[in-house]
Formats: sequence, structure tokens, C-alpha cells
Amino acid sequence: MDDRRYYTLSGKFESQRRTFCTSNGKITGLIDLVTIEDGEAIRKLHEQLWHSYQDSEPLLDVVTGISHLAPKELFPKENSKVTELLVKPGDYFPRIFRPFYHDKIGLTNVKEFNISHRLQGKLKWGECLPSHKDSFLQAFNQLSILKGMLTEIFQNIHPCSSNLNSFGQSIKNLLILSCVEVEAQLQSVLVENNVKRSGNYYNTSDYVKTLEPLQLDKYCVSFKFYKGISERMPFKHWDSKKPSVSLTWYDAYNKIKHGGESEFYKANLDNVLSAISAFVVLIHAQFGDNLPYWEEEFGSYFTIRNSCCYSESELLIPPVDGISWSPQDYAF
Repeated sequence: MDDRRYYTLSGKFESQRRTFCTSNGKITGLIDLVTIEDGEAIRKLHEQLWHSYQDSEPLLDVVTGISHLAPKELFPKENSKVTELLVKPGDYFPRIFRPFYHDKIGLTNVKEFNISHRLQGKLKWGECLPSHKDSFLQAFNQLSILKGMLTEIFQNIHPCSSNLNSFGQSIKNLLILSCVEVEAQLQSVLVENNVKRSGNYYNTSDYVKTLEPLQLDKYCVSFKFYKGISERMPFKHWDSKKPSVSLTWYDAYNKIKHGGESEFYKANLDNVLSAISAFVVLIHAQFGDNLPYWEEEFGSYFTIRNSCCYSESELLIPPVDGISWSPQDYAF
């Protein structure tokens, strides 16, 4: 059993980070940063017994007193901080994007591991984060179909603010398909993290649990081709106390399904734009921003911005020697 605990040491400058681990009252290793050599990811855990310490000793005092771990000019105690990592090397959360933690000392050739590198053959699959390649490609292809349907609608209804209340059968069909895809993505996140449903079926009371882990309310989507359409933050007002009606576009989808002809007017352009934007957000929140083929297919159509702020303790560390990638359920 691996009883090691992993920490980051931040120093005087934002760019300075060291990752180290402890075991049984000893600082037992330093994890070197990932480097890329001949297309392969190299990361090693150098096991060295540097220092024993007592539980009563503040860990910051201990590590800042070890010169080859924390040079004083880079890690003065008064400007340094130790943070315990919630994930061990090789741990990741299924379908919940988190960046990689990177040390910044002594390395010149550092690249972010991402799904794009793997699919495009730049790195070996076994050296990189499992990416749910098939799930991503399925969502990618479905979004491409929905984009084509939206473009056909735009050939008959000019996309501008004065036409956002326009409604019709084609818009209704696209709204329903988009929301079904949103539900499928949200349910997959919950299922793969072993989150139990609250009733007989997953519903918005369950889906809203993904809001914080995926930081869905931090994403903004705009339509490059169509300047008359305002940017969309489809999850901005999602409220766990009102998980269905707080999403106007999703509430419209529900009303159309159950309300019949009396709710037909809610199948409007405004709601369908938000529903497609929600699907776009979910792809990025699950698989990251550097996606293969995205620029070719969607780069001139959608602009995606986010203000996500990830806790340093949740950043991922690639596997070190003798460790493989291991999915861990996110603590929803």
C-alpha cells in the first residue's frame, strides 16, 4: 500500500514550484517535472532519504531547511507555502478536466499533456492521461451535426437580437436534440464517478451536482460568424434549489415535451442557441480546451472563454515510475 503523501512547495516567485512526498515521518522523494524525449513522457520519482522529522514540526519549517529541496533564494520561509495535494501521481477524475501540476525549476522542455497530443500521435497513449477518446469523438461528431442543423435554420431566420423569439418545428427539433445531448453528457459524468441517482432516473437534481466540479458557470460561448448574437453563459444561473427552471433553455425543453402545443412558442432561437452553447461548454469542461480537430471544425464558429480557477490541491500529477493512471471518484 502506498502510504506516501504528496505536497507542493510554492516559493517567492509564482513560477517556482517543487513537488515532494513524505512517508512515515520522512521526506522520501522529489518528483521531477515531466520532460518530452523522442515523443515520450518521462517523469521519475527520485527516492532519497533527505530528512526525518517529528509530527510536531511544521512541514514548512522542515522543507525550507533542506537546501537542495528549497534553495533559500527561491524559497524563503516567509514567502513560501506548503499545500497537500488531493490526488496522488496517476490519479484523475473521470470526465472532469483538471490541468496538470508543473514544477518550474531546472527544465526547459515542458509540454502540457492533453487529448490533442494523444490523438495526433505526439505522445504514446500509455504515457498520458486516459481521455475517454471514444466519448469525446462521439460528442464531437454529434455537435458537428447540430451545428449543421443550426446553420440551415440561419438560412431562413437571420441570427440577430430581433429574431431571438422566432420559433418553429426545425428549432423545436434542434432544441430537443441539444438538450438530450446535454443530459447524456451530465449523466455520463455522474455515472463514471459512481454518483447514485436520487430517484428512479437521473434528473436535474442530480445533474446540478456537476456545476461546481466542472465549473460550468465559468464558461462563455459566442458565435464568431454571427455578431448579432450575444454571448452565452448557459449555466450561469443554475440553482440547486431550482435545478430545472433556473436554466431557462432547459425549462423550455421540459415545457415543450410535456406541455404540447401551448408551449410551442418556447421552441425559439434564443433557447436553442443557449442549449447548443451548453453542449459546447460540457465538451470543454470534461475534456479540456486543447482538443483535436476542434479548430478545423468549430474554430471559426464558436469562441469559448472560461474563468475557471482550479485549486492547486486538485491539479493532476502524471504517473511516476511503477505507477499507472488510476481513476478516482470525484467527491461530489
